[in-house]
Amino acid sequence: MAKVKVKYLVEVEQDIDWPDDEMDDFTYDNLLWNCDTDDAHTKKVTEIVTLNVNGKPHTFQ
Repeated sequence: MAKVKVKYLVEVEQDIDWPDDEMDDFTYDNLLWNCDTDDAHTKKVTEIVTLNVNGKPHTFQ
C-alpha cells in the first residue's frame, strides 16, 4: 500500500459574531485566533502544495 502525504490549501468561509464592545481590539491577530475551520460553512481545496508518494516527490503527468 502506497503512503501518500499531501499538503494543500483550503479556502474556508466563516461567519463570526464579533461583539460591538470588542471592536477596539479587532486586529488581524485576534481575527486569526478566532477563525475555526470546524465552524466554517464553506470548504474547498484550492491548491495542492506538495505531494509525496512513498517518501518521494510526485507530480501528475
